[in-house]
Amino acid sequence: MFSIAAWLMEFCVNRNDSSLVKTMSGLSLPPVLHKTVGNEFHANKKLYIIGDVHGCYDELQKLLQLTGANTNEHVAVVFVGDLVNKGPRSIDVIRTVMGLGPRCLAVRGNHEEAALCQWQRLKTEPSYILPPKYEWVPLDMITMRNILVHDHFGYEYFPTADIHEGVPWATLWKGPQHVYFGHDARRKLQLCTHATGLDTGCVYGGILTAVEINGTGEKHMVQVQKIET
Repeated sequence: MFSIAAWLMEFCVNRNDSSLVKTMSGLSLPPVLHKTVGNEFHANKKLYIIGDVHGCYDELQKLLQLTGANTNEHVAVVFVGDLVNKGPRSIDVIRTVMGLGPRCLAVRGNHEEAALCQWQRLKTEPSYILPPKYEWVPLDMITMRNILVHDHFGYEYFPTADIHEGVPWATLWKGPQHVYFGHDARRKLQLCTHATGLDTGCVYGGILTAVEINGTGEKHMVQVQKIET
């Protein structure tokens, strides 16, 4: 239990430094906000970027098997966030990702942030009872789905979590870096010029998606359909 919580906390190291900027949830920011992955991470390896898992353990196992990531040391993976919540086996998903070791990186999504808040309350409030949604537990870019090109205050490019306001932010991203992201299952697979959305709604009966990145610039999708139980 503690090792899992400690691994999650790597996304959000606790420090007694009041000068540190905190997230909207009151948690300290991760030690690395924008990580540049060098060639040493994926040199001589296949690189897959995997969309929102949301506790869908069986589908994750199948996807890792299809990509070879579960057994092949020459495969590296990056998760775009939201490993946990909604699906049935968040703990098993975390253990699996932990087991991939140094050839795996993960973005902290809004659901990891929420789970960390619950864990913090458990530590600091002895009488606190976890909501049923978080019984498994031992906004900015995190919640943004759309961009308001002009808001009512006159600001340009104002982020919003409301999918009915503005336009998908990925359609406005001009690069040249290509962004791989999750958190937007309603739109499913998004293939924009300089951005690819990989939340394909596995937890809602859709599919779990990975994209292989190679030196040629070509992209190869690997997908697993939701397993009915």
